[in-house]
Amino acid sequence: MEAVPYEAVAAPYPPAVTEALKKVRKSGGHTVVRANGKAYVVIGAGQKPTGGYRIVTDQVKRTGPHAFTVRVHVQPPAPGALKTQAISYPTLVIALPDQQAKVSVQIR
Repeated sequence: MEAVPYEAVAAPYPPAVTEALKKVRKSGGHTVVRANGKAYVVIGAGQKPTGGYRIVTDQVKRTGPHAFTVRVHVQPPAPGALKTQAISYPTLVIALPDQQAKVSVQIR
């Protein structure tokens, strides 16, 4: 397995990625969108009770010709940190340089 160059992507997103974000934002989970010669891995952590939560990439590895494993974790706000008292929906979009990518996502 080899580490893969990947890119954490910010808005503006391709339209298909924006649609995928709407689906995983509240429910959590992940999906893969193929656009612009890349595979966009769209990950949502679901509903969190306050702001300050984020999804952090631990590892992106190539496990075969078009196979990738993406490992992420949900990082809570630091103890004692000021946080918005509003429900939040942390998301992350990662672009892989292979539009045919078959992606396994592990969220912890």
